[in-house]
Amino acid sequence: MLQTSKRRKLEKSGWKIGGCEDFLGLTPKESAGIEMKQTFHRSLKERRRKKTRTS
Repeated sequence: MLQTSKRRKLEKSGWKIGGCEDFLGLTPKESAGIEMKQTFHRSLKERRRKKTRTS
């Protein structure tokens, strides 16, 4: 996240601060689906990493 002072300075200059949902125009359902995929990917990657260490 941005520091408060930097955020205010950017907003004063006309910049809009928001998340990827705002930028991409995602619905809450779409955003939740993406988050679920990211969580699955992270857990799968961690499982694979652990498996290669113990073998």
